Amino acid sequence: MISVIVPYKEDRGHLKQCIDSINAQTYRDFELIESQSDGTLPQNFNWGLRQAKGEFIKMVQDDDWLPSDSLWNLINGIGDSSWVIGNVWQMSNNPPYIYKPPYLDFDSNLNHYALHMGSTLYRKDMLDVIGGMDETLTTGEEYDMHLKIMSLGYAPAYIDKEVYNYRMWSGGKSVIYRKKRTEWRKNELAKIKERYLK
Repeated sequence: MISVIVPYKEDRGHLKQCIDSINAQTYRDFELIESQSDGTLPQNFNWGLRQAKGEFIKMVQDDDWLPSDSLWNLINGIGDSSWVIGNVWQMSNNPPYIYKPPYLDFDSNLNHYALHMGSTLYRKDMLDVIGGMDETLTTGEEYDMHLKIMSLGYAPAYIDKEVYNYRMWSGGKSVIYRKKRTEWRKNELAKIKERYLK
């Protein structure tokens, strides 16, 4: 079973589309966990992880949504790996485009982060080993988690399929941080990188 976690503080206007897209999945062996609190993304994600009963974990942000065959493609693509990543439809005011991770290895991602958590499926036992997300972080959470996973020798599988719709809009966290807190975020990411420098 796949445990699909939706972590959020409040409905920013897109939650229904997000939940509807999960409930419309062609792959039916899943549970939906809505993790809502005033906490951070890592705190809400980790709460959902502790509730999860599935062998696999999928996270969906409340302002994004899934193609109907997302879970099917991911579960069939993971094979013997501990995690699998696919492609992302980047949705914005400009024409949408498909984002494909250009590299999947530790060294490349350490210097040029390329992996999107939304397009990823994880085995729960692997996330339990690493302790989920670092709750001290307020940005770069995925960057840190994926570096930790890869530093322990877990290599991702890859499927060349679109498995996530990522909404780029003015209320999105990544857009807000990039516009208003660029230098701060740059410094925070540098601190994360320092953790994994050999």
